[in-house]
Amino acid sequence: MPETINWSRFQGENRPQCSVPNCSNYAGLVQKNQNGLAKWRAANWIKKMYPQTSNTWCCASHHNKNTAVRHGVKSSIHLTAKRAGLSLLEFRAKNHPYLWARKDYCENIDGRIGFVCNTVLPTREMLNAAGLTDWEPMQFLEVDHIDGNHTHNDIKNLQTLCKHCHTIKSYKYEDYLTPGRKTRGSNK
Repeated sequence: MPETINWSRFQGENRPQCSVPNCSNYAGLVQKNQNGLAKWRAANWIKKMYPQTSNTWCCASHHNKNTAVRHGVKSSIHLTAKRAGLSLLEFRAKNHPYLWARKDYCENIDGRIGFVCNTVLPTREMLNAAGLTDWEPMQFLEVDHIDGNHTHNDIKNLQTLCKHCHTIKSYKYEDYLTPGRKTRGSNK
């Protein structure tokens, strides 16, 4: 069983601050040595970028940003998705309670909510031309819970709707009144 780290004992004088100028974060903990003492994250790139600094302590935020830049991506989550061979959208949906069920079209093309959807999703080329290079057409599609219960994630209770159809369906069937919606924060 992994040891739980008591972070409070690493605060203040025992824990160095990040050496990046104007950063007030603490250095990231890399591991503990054999004596149980903390080993703080140090990074040589800090000395290269900020020669005026006397130490090379690095917080998690600056470590993640530098790692992402070195690999040509925007952030550490982009890098994790890239290493998994997935787009950011696919990576985030992979372990989501129901986004894995999202199809690449609006299922209301069959008129299931009283009219036939005629929404045309933008292409990647259209998004790129608009400067939305990180967006994907799938972002205009949402997973709807047919019965309105956001905790009922059975595949038979999930359908993919475009943002327009989803809004109309939720209003038409008063999904906003189903139990749990207020505690989830969608009706605040």
